[in-house]
Amino acid sequence: MSAANVTPLRPDHEQRYRRWEPERFEDSKARTPEPVVQAPPPEPELRLPTADEIERIHIDAAEMGRKAGFEHGYEEGTARVRMEALQINTLLEHFETAVSEFDQQVGESLVRLALEIARQVVRRELKTQPHCLLDVVREALAQLPHQHVNIHVHPGDAQLVRTHLADQVQHAGHRIREDASLARGGCRLDAAGTQVDATVETRWKRVVESLGLRDDWSAPAEPRLGAV
Repeated sequence: MSAANVTPLRPDHEQRYRRWEPERFEDSKARTPEPVVQAPPPEPELRLPTADEIERIHIDAAEMGRKAGFEHGYEEGTARVRMEALQINTLLEHFETAVSEFDQQVGESLVRLALEIARQVVRRELKTQPHCLLDVVREALAQLPHQHVNIHVHPGDAQLVRTHLADQVQHAGHRIREDASLARGGCRLDAAGTQVDATVETRWKRVVESLGLRDDWSAPAEPRLGAV
């Protein structure tokens, strides 16, 4: 074979039929695009408040403080008024109680005084007007219409009854019994198991009880108020 029949390969032929090989991982990673880093937004421009805005802030703050203070003061004032009203009501109740007790004490004092005056008047009348006993004996005999009645009187009144009621006593067969335990001006009658108490003590007690009081004739006038 002669040298003229050999056809040499051209370089561009070599490149056209290059052998394919898989792409390496390192090469693929190397070609991954890097993330785009965005620049931070520009900071807002700092703007100072104007004089009008500052004045408005002060006005709003003062108004809020006034409202808050008013509400707090209103609640505190309301609570104080309620407390004072409660104290006043308590004082009024105590005052009414004191007045009621005072009225009761004064009333009892007046009643004691009135009873003592009445006691002294009755005692004086019994001494100066002994003939009053005669009416008492007549009324007692009318309540005991029996024969042979025992008429018990104080020894100082016995002769008075014998003298002025002699006819009535003798006609009915009554007997006068002297009893020093009886007060002058009173009497006690008994006949056939029936008794009429017309003593001064009993008559005084009946009058006092009719007034809703309790008081003994022989004791100092210290009435006890209350229902009988």
